Amino acid sequence: MLELARQVCQREGLRNVNLQLADALDATDVAADCVVLNMVLHHFSDPALALRQLAKRVKAGGSLLVTELCSHDQG
Repeated sequence: MLELARQVCQREGLRNVNLQLADALDATDVAADCVVLNMVLHHFSDPALALRQLAKRVKAGGSLLVTELCSHDQG
């Protein structure tokens, strides 16, 4: 998915976008204008904790965008 996003950014000439695979919620050197979680929240063992940790990575005035329709076990 990140590779597709990189291709779109390159094609569109977007130079102010930094895409990162951020598996490590404990990283202290990450500060983002926008953090996006798309259909992954249900994979966390403690979603509330994950959201708190991710919110710490968002710069003041930034956005935390979460899309989550349902977990895999919700038929």
